[in-house]
Amino acid sequence: MCQDTIESMLDEADLKAEQTTERYSQEEIFERVKKRIKKRIKGPQ
Repeated sequence: MCQDTIESMLDEADLKAEQTTERYSQEEIFERVKKRIKKRIKGPQ
């Protein structure tokens, strides 16, 4: 993933955080990330 894409995604996340009061715990975030990583490693069925 290129640096510009990562920066763009982080900017989008910052904007979303400013627009909502919804927050996630560290555990929720890491669980979501782990699921996405496992899904990408496993690949399409």
